[in-house]
Amino acid sequence: MDAYYDTSLAVAALEDHIESRAEAGLPQMFIMTAEMGDRFGFNIHGSPNGTSKLVRHQNPSGEVEEATIGIQGIVCKTALPPFSIGIRRGDNRTRHLRQGITVTGLGSKHFDQIIANAKHIHTMFSRYTPKGKLKTPPDFIGSYEHSTDKVKAGYSTISASNRFFTPKKQATDYEEVTIGEEIDPHGVLGNVDTEKWVYTEDNKVDYYTIGVSKDGETTYTPTLPIVFQVGDIVELQASLLCVPADREHALKLVLRSVALLDGQHTTQHPPQPSKKLKRSNPYALEARGNPIQCRQARVDVNEAGADVAINTSDVAGNTEVMEE
Repeated sequence: MDAYYDTSLAVAALEDHIESRAEAGLPQMFIMTAEMGDRFGFNIHGSPNGTSKLVRHQNPSGEVEEATIGIQGIVCKTALPPFSIGIRRGDNRTRHLRQGITVTGLGSKHFDQIIANAKHIHTMFSRYTPKGKLKTPPDFIGSYEHSTDKVKAGYSTISASNRFFTPKKQATDYEEVTIGEEIDPHGVLGNVDTEKWVYTEDNKVDYYTIGVSKDGETTYTPTLPIVFQVGDIVELQASLLCVPADREHALKLVLRSVALLDGQHTTQHPPQPSKKLKRSNPYALEARGNPIQCRQARVDVNEAGADVAINTSDVAGNTEVMEE
């Protein structure tokens, strides 16, 4: 976010979008209270090894599926494809690549509520970890320092990401999918050892722009990850997964999709106030009190041709005509 970024305008727009999305009928972190969790059929499914996941029971079928929650914010950091072509075949960095995004509220009260609700969900997961050993605070909550001409302040952030590859031994329950050229135009991701690592449906992240149709219906149009810029207002869809980490357990936000809600704050620069400066002309100071001589060329056109006359005038209006 550069000097042209209008923070107050972006924060106001973010709060409008958060309120609007809360009325869309989809699970949103902004309104994720215990009551809303029951309404959407949310539950935490735990396993004997301490791994647990937020799931959703579909009514009336009762089918269980992974739950995702919407999180709105202003983009302050991205790690999205396409990636650098500097990674070579066999480079260990390829298999560890992740696609992720970090959002903040820049002081938005609604975003502060999103942070509070995310922390509450974090404490709920502690019931499903062995001896309650859940890393606190959650890894996905961080901080961001934003500076303007008038103030320098720190704000809370939420980060969600997804690894590009899964160890092949752990991917038996997932379908392998093809990495499109729009995601990997330079072939960087093709450098991974496919005998050990695979790209599956669980690794895929979808990208959209959210709009409104002529009928007033919300539309979701697929787009490219390169569209998303720092300063954009977006909505993340993320699932919650608790996994073992360094003798403890850590709650992760797994990125499932990113949707652009509002990109005008990064594409339109507000008009800047003009600063009228006093002009200085040292030659005028030296010439003060002397008549200013102006040379003016005049062209007279007649049947015989053109005569050029040079008029020399001073500020008093005296004129001398010299003909060539």
